[in-house]
Parts: sequence; C-alpha cells; structure tokens
Amino acid sequence: MEKYICPICGYDGLEDDPYQETFEICPCCGYEFGAGEDFDKRRHDWLKSGAKWWFKQENPPQNWNALKQINNIQNYVFERYKRRGEFLEFQLCEKENSGKIDLKSIKHWQESSLYVYSENPLFEKYLALLQNALLSNGEIGFDESGINYYSHEKTIELYNKVQKDENLPDKKVLLTWLDDVIKTGHGFYILGI
Repeated sequence: MEKYICPICGYDGLEDDPYQETFEICPCCGYEFGAGEDFDKRRHDWLKSGAKWWFKQENPPQNWNALKQINNIQNYVFERYKRRGEFLEFQLCEKENSGKIDLKSIKHWQESSLYVYSENPLFEKYLALLQNALLSNGEIGFDESGINYYSHEKTIELYNKVQKDENLPDKKVLLTWLDDVIKTGHGFYILGI
C-alpha cells in the first residue's frame, strides 16, 4: 500500500494523499488534512513549538529525528513539481575548488542535496543572503536559472547570517544542511533546475 509524506512535518507514513480532503490526522504534527492548506505556516508553527511528536498513544518510529524527517518534504514537493522545473538544488561540493566552477563535479539529484521550490514565498526571504555567489561567468551575484558556487568560507558566512537573523522562518532545515556542508564539504552549489 502506498504511503504519503506529510507536507508539514515530513512524516512518511500517511495512508491518504494530504492534498485531498481526507481529514486524516498526521500522528507526528497533528495536522488534519482538509482543514485548510496553509502548509508553510503550519510547518513554521510546528517547528517553533519544538517539533514534538503529537500523538501520545503512538510512539514515534525508532531513532526518530524531527529535523531529519522534515527533509522528506523535499522528496514530496520534488515529486509533485519536478516536471515543472521550478526547483533550486543546493548541492554539496565534495572536492576542493580552485575558485572557479567545476562543471565535472556537478551531478544532479544527489541524495545529499537540498531542494527548494523556487516559487515558495519563503525563498524570497532568503534571496538577499544568497547574492554573493560566484557565477559561471566569473562575476559575483545570484542566477536562479544558472550555477552559483559558495566556497567553504562563504558557506560559513551564510550559516552565521542565517543563524543570527531572527526574522527568517523555517531556518532549522537550512542550518542543519549548511552545518553538514561545513563539516564534510568544500562549499556548495545552488543549481537552477
């Protein structure tokens, strides 16, 4: 039987499609599908309240981690919108970069990538922080439909800016991903898809 992903918390055990008026309740975040679909606000509220398991009569899955689970939302959104080409892929740069874009190291749809729906209103709030990428033409800026490279130093700088800005919603997922990049990589790319 097919399972569905909750677009609020990323729980991947829903019986019914959350975009239908099923009135199924997610045991993780407690959202009832069909009660109004403001997923971004609900996700923000759930994260702000501590991202706790909601249904007390059912234990969370073994080794449950809310921040890792929320990454499932990328897969859900990706499946719904991949044909429309409206994503930005945040991709770990695994080998040292000489200060220019290395096209050979870019491989789309990596498991370690973070996918962002480019028309999500939240993305607009982050866009100002992303304007200092190295572009394929050697200039500094940001190209939504091109390749943007952030060195290890620029990644640390971005992490610190996001962490300090109290007005940025839903930043835990991005901070967790950037922290992994800082620890394991040599920067990252943002690829327009």
